[in-house]
Amino acid sequence: MRRTLEVKDFKSHEVYSAYRVPNGLAFFIRCDGRNFRKICTVLKLKKPFDERLIRILISAAREVFQEGFNAILAYIFSDEINFLFIKNVPFNRRVEKLVSLISSLVSSRFSLEVLKLFKMDLAIAFDARIVPMYSSEVIEYLAWRQLQCFRNCLNCYAHYSLIEKGYSPKEVAESLRGLKAESLLEIISRVKGVRLNDIPLWQRRGVLLYWEEFHKIGRNPLTGDNVLAIRRKLKEEWNLPLFSSQEGRIFLEKILREQSVIHR
Repeated sequence: MRRTLEVKDFKSHEVYSAYRVPNGLAFFIRCDGRNFRKICTVLKLKKPFDERLIRILISAAREVFQEGFNAILAYIFSDEINFLFIKNVPFNRRVEKLVSLISSLVSSRFSLEVLKLFKMDLAIAFDARIVPMYSSEVIEYLAWRQLQCFRNCLNCYAHYSLIEKGYSPKEVAESLRGLKAESLLEIISRVKGVRLNDIPLWQRRGVLLYWEEFHKIGRNPLTGDNVLAIRRKLKEEWNLPLFSSQEGRIFLEKILREQSVIHR
């Protein structure tokens, strides 16, 4: 008589599935593209920046908002999307659920948009990490990522300026290693003839996708009276202030107030 194997329950082995971002903490989920230098080459994107790429990233970020994940905003540059979460976070703040589903949504939407725009069937992947912090640190985090955006922008312009002049990638890497912003700008101006103000703001400072409140006149179905309702829509801001400046802080505080995540 054949014996039946007793099946073990491995549910207890899912040791990471219970990890949650603690209540009361804000957090960003930062998604980064994998092998994007190769992808940009395959797609034959313009260098140093191609507006089609940032628009596809925005479409991928919109997918997360539209799927009801309750992100407050998304800060986007290069191959990176930073989603902010503070309140009403789905899946009871479970880390595995959030990072796996959001990176999957971004990856799938990005791949579909590439197929639609470039007619190329590419499997494009994004990873995701959670960056927890106090609500009071949100603006500082965004200022830090915007600084990375600026550095990335200058490095890209300097890199491709030298490549166009015939330098090898190795020579370029050695020439630019350790240079500060002023030196990079000098190279860009001397070699490419491009000054800082010639570079579009979205390349220097990134793009912000966020909920914006607006008022809409509706009709009460019971009384027939006109009523003023508050609605919200996703807005793209391509001309961002410096988040480290007073203007930038006021801009971000207004967005956070409208989402009732800081006191009015």
